Order: sequence, then C-alpha cells, then structure tokens
Amino acid sequence: MQGIGNEIVKAGTSVARVPPPATKTPAGSPAKGLMAGRPRSYEDLLERVRGTLAAGRARAHKVLEAIQSRMFWETGRWIHLYLKKKMGHGGAGLTVRS
Repeated sequence: MQGIGNEIVKAGTSVARVPPPATKTPAGSPAKGLMAGRPRSYEDLLERVRGTLAAGRARAHKVLEAIQSRMFWETGRWIHLYLKKKMGHGGAGLTVRS
C-alpha cells in the first residue's frame, strides 16, 4: 500500500486509460468537412468558435463521466473489501444507515 496525499492506493493498481477522441485532427487544426477553409464573416467565425467550444465540452463531459464511474466503482470495491474482511461475509444482510 502506498499513501498519496490522503488516499491509500494498492501498489500495482492503475486507472483505465480513456481512449483518444474519434477524430484524428492534430491539435489546433480545424476538422475537414462543412467548415473547411477560412471563415467568410464574423458570424461564421462566431459559429465555428461556438461549435468548437461545444464539441470540446462534450468530449470533456464524456471523459469526466468515465472517471466518475471508475471512482464510484473503486469506492464501492473498497467498502466491499472492508466489510468482507471485517465481518467475514461480504456485507450480505447489512442495512445502510443515513
């Protein structure tokens, strides 16, 4: 077991890697398609910027959901392992108090 800040992490455990985005455009270059080329007006520029920001937020949200899912799963696993060791039956039949 290794301590990292306030966390205790079992040596040799790792977090699943999040796959890269489906598009393979280099960072900083616009995606080919409907909006290829330079913006023709200020309104076109605003539309492209807003679209890029929305797409980035959507990707970030997807990654955050994956991280949160893993975090909650690991939390449940630690609770299960603690109860299994402490009570000898894996916590079956226990009730949760709030």
